Amino acid sequence: MVLVTDLVFAVITLFVIIDPVLSLAPFLALTKKFSAAERQATANRAVYVAGALAVVFLLAGPFLMEAIGISLASFKVAGGIVLGLLGLEMVLDLSISRDHGRVDSKGIAVLIATPLLTGPGLLTALVVLVEQSGLELALSALAVALFASWLILRCAVLLQKSLGSSVLQVISRVMGLLLMAIAVEFVKSGFPGV
Repeated sequence: MVLVTDLVFAVITLFVIIDPVLSLAPFLALTKKFSAAERQATANRAVYVAGALAVVFLLAGPFLMEAIGISLASFKVAGGIVLGLLGLEMVLDLSISRDHGRVDSKGIAVLIATPLLTGPGLLTALVVLVEQSGLELALSALAVALFASWLILRCAVLLQKSLGSSVLQVISRVMGLLLMAIAVEFVKSGFPGV
């Protein structure tokens, strides 16, 4: 049975890791010449691709890890480090990851889907969630977090106009700090098993 508090914690964790607010600037920049309908379709595709990738990893990830001999404890520590770096990027407005350069319009949805929405941090969190709370909770939390992300991307232009870039940056930095705290918890929980 899924406890509401576990589900709420899982949704918040996944939403913070996905951080759709952080994806707004690249999404708006990459779709600035698009019509409203094209921008909406790109948001739809991006979340669909992100969700499909996450579900495939959620179902196949544990088997893959077992096949190559990676323990869950090691994955938690490594994933915690990656989450910490992602959080640091968000808090300090750094760019540790590589620049993707120019992308044609067909690739924009994939670029938003991964690594922006579904990256190593989300995949790590999903594996840990399944181990701690079960597949049902992880899938439910993923669906809610992706739905919220989809809403934010669909309202990207409105959010930018109403909140402004500086407010969006503050929100993203606070989410980065939360992400760093989640990363510390992942590393702490993984170390005893390493």
